[in-house]
Amino acid sequence: MKAEQRVGLFVDVQNLYYTARNVYNSRVNFNNVLKDAVGDRPMVRAIAYGIKADMPEEGTFFDALRKAGFEVKLKELQTFYGGAKKGTGMSESLWILFSSSRNSMW
Repeated sequence: MKAEQRVGLFVDVQNLYYTARNVYNSRVNFNNVLKDAVGDRPMVRAIAYGIKADMPEEGTFFDALRKAGFEVKLKELQTFYGGAKKGTGMSESLWILFSSSRNSMW
């Protein structure tokens, strides 16, 4: 890798977390994800996008992401009539990512 490369890391927390849990019966070590993605290159930003689901353990989980070096961006879980729930954070987050990359993010 070239030394002048800089890294911006954008993580969809729910997709990684639930894929690891449901498909691989495993857990994601977000510290290692950040460390391995950045390597020896300078990190510009690391943003973890997630859905706030009002679960008791999520505060500790999001604090751990912050401690690892991620900026944590959360969206509220949407609850619809009839009880259906949906998180729509990633599509909006991608829009923010692409629009920011042309401006002041880098």
